[in-house]
Amino acid sequence: MTLLLALDSACASCSAAVWQDGEVLAHKFEDMPRGQSENLMPFVAEVMKKSSIDFPDLDVLAVTVGPGAFTGIRICLSAARGLALATKKPLVGVTTMEALLVAQDLSNFQGALVAVVIETKRMDYYIQFFDHNGMSMGEPEALLASSIAKKFETLSQGKQIFLCGDGAERLKQEAIVADCEFEFGSENSQPDAGVFGQVAMDKYNAMGRAAFEIAPAPLYLRPPDATPPKPKFLFKAAGH
Repeated sequence: MTLLLALDSACASCSAAVWQDGEVLAHKFEDMPRGQSENLMPFVAEVMKKSSIDFPDLDVLAVTVGPGAFTGIRICLSAARGLALATKKPLVGVTTMEALLVAQDLSNFQGALVAVVIETKRMDYYIQFFDHNGMSMGEPEALLASSIAKKFETLSQGKQIFLCGDGAERLKQEAIVADCEFEFGSENSQPDAGVFGQVAMDKYNAMGRAAFEIAPAPLYLRPPDATPPKPKFLFKAAGH
């Protein structure tokens, strides 16, 4: 029996879930553009209580590492690292792209190009391409719509383009590509601990505890918007 606690606040939502051997024992999810710092740990406490699981009983923890919102990634990684350290449990990192992809049913899109798209609230998008079997065709990138359109034309070769993630709708409007048919994924456009916990469980079972003894690092695709203030220098006039 393997018990796993998964948590996420990397994008515009907050979630936690307790898994046991591929089954969800307890789950909490809310769309939440802000406020994850106040809600993530109460979510964790709630699912632990509902599942009647104590922290020492856990075998492994899982967390989304990005890409996504800088603050949200820091919140969930800090919380997960703290829990892993306190409980002496391994911590599995799952990208937000993996978390969103596992929620999709690709069975009706044989031959399609799959793009997982995350909203950045800027002119660019976070995006990663996969084939119809869910196999990665490259690393996650931060790209403008014009660059994505060129990739669509090159990679899809006129086939269906399957879009999922909370940036999909905006991207379709901006990245107009001739001879390409766009399809959209499920309404679940946010990472959800009640879904991606299975990805983490599969990784843990395949690679073993030793592979996750070192805490995962955040996946940032560009520098943060905020920058430290420049130092102020005080000059004194000569003779003073």
